[in-house]
Amino acid sequence: GDYLHMLKEHIGDRRAPLRRLLAMLQDYPRDAFMGAVALATEYRLFDLDRLERMVLKRIAKDYFLFDVESTPGDEPDE
Repeated sequence: GDYLHMLKEHIGDRRAPLRRLLAMLQDYPRDAFMGAVALATEYRLFDLDRLERMVLKRIAKDYFLFDVESTPGDEPDE
């Protein structure tokens, strides 16, 4: 879509960023990835590290559950 076209213009002939974008599409939940890409398109963000952090932030609550009352070194409750 639009982001891919803009990214290609931004990176020129380099292919590594395109491979990385494809890997992110395959590795992360599609809704979270596409939401982050939509926001990146709106703000013309081409830093793929930042895009990946945006995706991870969107999925953090779904996949990384933390007990905020635990202290480091505590064993999980069974």
